[in-house]
Amino acid sequence: MSDQKTLFVACSMLKDEVMLALRQTGAAPLTRWVAVMHDRPAQMRAALQAVIDEADAAGGVQRILLAYGYCGGGTAGLVSRRAELVIPRQPDCIGILAGARSDFDSDFDAWRAHRYFFTRGWLDGEDSIDRQWQRWEARFGKVRADALMRRLYGQFEALTLIDTGAYPPDRSWRRVRALAKRLGNRPERMAGSVAMLSQLMTGPWDAHYLVVPPGQPVDGAAFLELDCGEI
Repeated sequence: MSDQKTLFVACSMLKDEVMLALRQTGAAPLTRWVAVMHDRPAQMRAALQAVIDEADAAGGVQRILLAYGYCGGGTAGLVSRRAELVIPRQPDCIGILAGARSDFDSDFDAWRAHRYFFTRGWLDGEDSIDRQWQRWEARFGKVRADALMRRLYGQFEALTLIDTGAYPPDRSWRRVRALAKRLGNRPERMAGSVAMLSQLMTGPWDAHYLVVPPGQPVDGAAFLELDCGEI
């Protein structure tokens, strides 16, 4: 039975992971998928705020669960007049899918700075590297497009597939290896998890989540206050 009082809002690129978490938990919130440009936080904020405003106007929703992190400030300032907001206390979905690890842990943060991450959803998204490469080839020609892509992505030590257990990984792994060969990176895999998404759906919400009462905006500074010793 659907929980009409809870709205779950998620990035469409996390659909594999969200659907797995829904199956594992048995949760049945109202669900909205929002496709946003992750490199355009103002656009992300506007799209998410529109969904929140729509829920407020319709009435009945008492809690809105946001499957996003800070995302470059894309969630900072979001506010609901009627509903409580709950959001993972992570900078982005890499931290969410990394499971128990915190992106604010200095060792993990240093490690991830040299990697470009993928899941099946990210590989298949409209802004995937493959599609960006195709657009640039059409615009600039193959030679210049290859040079631009290597300049942009060749700086990463590795291209890393996060195996979240939410999709068969073999096809995605082949795509990551092919991209790494073209760009000159090392391909690698890491184990991921949908645990944070599952906990977001069911609670309890501990220090790894922000719980924002109705009428109060999401405070971006709160994402930086997590005590890594609590992990």
